[in-house]
Amino acid sequence: MERSLDIQLIVHGIELDEAYEGKLFTVKKREVISSGKPVPGCVHISYKVSRESDPSVCEQQYINREIPRAVDLFTQCLSLLLRRPSHLINYKAKLDGVVVEPTIQQYAPNLYNLVMIFHPDVLIPSGLSVCPPRDFWVLLENTISSYRQRADNVRRHLALALRWFKKGSDELNSPDRLVAFWISFNALYEDPEINKEQKRIEKYITSNVDSVIAQRYVVDNSPQLNELSGFPIELGVKNKTPVAKELACLLSVDQLDYTAVAGKSVFVIYGIRNNLFHGDYDPDSENHQKHMATAEGLLSFLVRELIVKEMTGKPLPVTIVSSEYFKL
Repeated sequence: MERSLDIQLIVHGIELDEAYEGKLFTVKKREVISSGKPVPGCVHISYKVSRESDPSVCEQQYINREIPRAVDLFTQCLSLLLRRPSHLINYKAKLDGVVVEPTIQQYAPNLYNLVMIFHPDVLIPSGLSVCPPRDFWVLLENTISSYRQRADNVRRHLALALRWFKKGSDELNSPDRLVAFWISFNALYEDPEINKEQKRIEKYITSNVDSVIAQRYVVDNSPQLNELSGFPIELGVKNKTPVAKELACLLSVDQLDYTAVAGKSVFVIYGIRNNLFHGDYDPDSENHQKHMATAEGLLSFLVRELIVKEMTGKPLPVTIVSSEYFKL
């Protein structure tokens, strides 16, 4: 037996030229007032989804489980495709036409719906909102639908990657974004059968970065990759590998090996990640800030492609990736 969820979300960080009406959801502008002033960049999303009934749990347990899952999937996929901050200001839900609300008993009451006390005008600084084209909303519907049709083990594999990618998208500084995007990537390449992390990364890149993704990654990010190759990044403790110099060599030839460039750039980013994780970077250093900003921009581009490919079974459409709306 199927049950019907009707969820109304108010999201900040998105401009809208015209309303969108699709199979899963509709999107329209929403006026939000904070401190007596209108807040730009807010939309109202009406999201309808079917859920299987579960007689093994009581009604409130079902509500506590299914509504957050549905909301999380929507907001995570939204952040995945945007790569920019967007915040859920509020949502309301109906289950089979009846207004319901999850309760989180294990947390202190003052932590529940904490976002409700925020002023939406301070969540995202002015100028960071993005105005997606209609194709974006179509892709978002397809991505959500494809994910819901994937096998349980695939969804479990992607759940952590999606959660941390959203966290990275919502952060406003490069160190925090890099940490979150790397954890998202880590969730993708994790392999309990391989002990060494670099081997796990190498195997995942070889198996999942196809020619389409590799070429688009290299062509669309050429200036950033050249900048990355100039950083003094090495891997290893005793016998150090000059991965940035190796990347520079790959980029210096006329006929680029896109797959090799993509793979080598990941290991340069890994070196930057190591410097950040192990405390070798000075947060006040302009050079180190440049390292982290370049790394997180490239990593978010690639990891978004990889997650979407695992969710839908195919690379992102060119119209979305090449759109100026979504270039950082």
